[in-house]
Amino acid sequence: MNTDANKDKNAAEDMTLVTQQTEGTEPFLASQQQQGKQADDAAEIDTPARKAPLTRKDMNAKYWITALLSLALAGNHYCCDEPAPLYQQFDDWMKESSSSFETHFNLLFTTYSIPNIFLPLLGGKAVDRYGSWQMLLVFAVCLVIGQFIFALGVQEKNWVIMYIGRVIFGFGGENIYTSKAIIISEWFPDHQIAFAFGVTMSMGRLGTVIANLSAPTMANDVDLPFAIWVGFGITLIIILCSFVVVKLEKLADRRIEAANAAGVLTEALLENEYPPVATTPLSLSDMDDDGRQYQQTGMRLRSESIASEAELHLQKSDTKGSKLSDILKFGPMFWAITVSAFFVYGSVFPFNFIASGILLERDYFKDPPSTCQLRFPDKCTGGTLAPIRGNPSFDEDGESCPGKNFAPVLPSSLNITKDNTEWDDEWEEDEYVFESMDSNDVTCADSFWADACIKNYCDEQDDATEKTGVIMSIPYFMGAVLAAPIGYLSDRIGQRAMMAVISPVLIVVAHFQLAYADSEGPIFPLLLQGIAFAIYCAIIWPCVALTVELKYQGLAYGLITSLMNVGLSAYPLIAAQIYNIDDSYIPNVELFFAFSGVIGLFGGWALNYFDAKVNDCKLNKVFTGQRGHGNNANAEADNDDINAQILEGYDFS
Repeated sequence: MNTDANKDKNAAEDMTLVTQQTEGTEPFLASQQQQGKQADDAAEIDTPARKAPLTRKDMNAKYWITALLSLALAGNHYCCDEPAPLYQQFDDWMKESSSSFETHFNLLFTTYSIPNIFLPLLGGKAVDRYGSWQMLLVFAVCLVIGQFIFALGVQEKNWVIMYIGRVIFGFGGENIYTSKAIIISEWFPDHQIAFAFGVTMSMGRLGTVIANLSAPTMANDVDLPFAIWVGFGITLIIILCSFVVVKLEKLADRRIEAANAAGVLTEALLENEYPPVATTPLSLSDMDDDGRQYQQTGMRLRSESIASEAELHLQKSDTKGSKLSDILKFGPMFWAITVSAFFVYGSVFPFNFIASGILLERDYFKDPPSTCQLRFPDKCTGGTLAPIRGNPSFDEDGESCPGKNFAPVLPSSLNITKDNTEWDDEWEEDEYVFESMDSNDVTCADSFWADACIKNYCDEQDDATEKTGVIMSIPYFMGAVLAAPIGYLSDRIGQRAMMAVISPVLIVVAHFQLAYADSEGPIFPLLLQGIAFAIYCAIIWPCVALTVELKYQGLAYGLITSLMNVGLSAYPLIAAQIYNIDDSYIPNVELFFAFSGVIGLFGGWALNYFDAKVNDCKLNKVFTGQRGHGNNANAEADNDDINAQILEGYDFS
């Protein structure tokens, strides 16, 4: 008992001694002991040293950026694709032979694409060097200038001026995608990037849909130049959106600089005012003679914070140093993506360039049967010069012909001159004399044909072109509606590389059906193509972002765009040459597009092969936070608080 009492007494004396030595540190020790009991929660303690540096990914302004980019891309697509639904109106306006017009018209798309075989490499490099939003503004200016020159060329009926305008427009129109892609990558966390790409792609494609629906009506109701000048007005909206994006980018830069500078200053002040936070209970060996904890933990945390900020600035500065030789650093997955994009997009975009002509020939303005003849073959069929009792057409059985979705029968010959007809000064020619007449001799832009001689034919043609504009919008409308949900779905389930196989399969089926199943109409194959297009647009560009390091992404997007434009330059001319063989699109031009889809299918298979072999199937897995060869994803902690602080004082008016 005495021994136990002595032990208790000695222990009490020891504790008294310790208390004296650590006088004034009781609250601090209690705090440390409490934290020791909660070691598992220590990482969540809200200290300035533990907060990640503020980035654009933490700001709600990214949704405004997405809306503005979407509107700008919609305008870009409108102007870029506007000539496509105006195929017949261009034919009437330019008054050329069928083979000559086909080549000249397709050159509108080739001249848009040829410069971009080389320029996106420079454009992507310029984005890397000068900044994504800075070059966005430059590219928007090119759109305005290019569309203005193109509209002048249409007004003057001069193909060369039109081509010059399309070249300048193409420089801005293609490279603006590179700026957009980098801006999206900078503003959105990796697990949201496919959704963001899908939204901008969807809204962009709505521009094409609006062009297909509205441009033929404007051209028919007014004239072709009016429809093109409307496109120029839309480019002014594009540059306005670009200016607002620039304003938001500058505001974001100032907010980030201020917030991160304030964070470093707060750390320094708190380091001097308060003891640093430990993550384990203190022992006497952790105390100096004054009862203070060593500063190693706090210094380490502060150093990590500063190092992270420096790393961000270094990574940003590294993106300005990409070189063309860095292409050699791209792995096989990138090249599989490139092959796939080359041939799949080649099966979609060039088809849209000439879809109006294809659908008019195949479905909505078909040539009438040769057995269908006019009652008066040498007389006009509709308008002020038509016979009073009309000039209907009949087949060999005496039945009315040609029927729905066929072009009305034209006179086989005409002899109308100023000597035998009351002349209208608005008629463009001095005489209309044809010994053997066909559709190549007819120009509905001339009021002689549209109002005086074959009004029924021109009215039917206008209705057919407007209907064709609606039907040819199906793939892009499907892409606009489905791209964002599919992008969101791919973020949740992965399977990006697998979708790169499914998409070209659907495209091949669609083009084979357009080539041979003309009796079934075009809606079902165009729906298939629309689904395929939506899938592909939603997954292929995020695959680049998830495969290539951020500092090389401007170069990567530029390279893919360049190589794609090789195809987009060649495809229209190849399609024109195939058409000129027998003055027909069906079936040979459609088979050409189907063959391109087959090669795109092999590209998708290669992407899956390399993803499994060298990438651990990451493209087919749900994203887990790594991008482009293991680049660390930015921290997303405290997003709500940060967003509230950063958006305070923003002026979005």
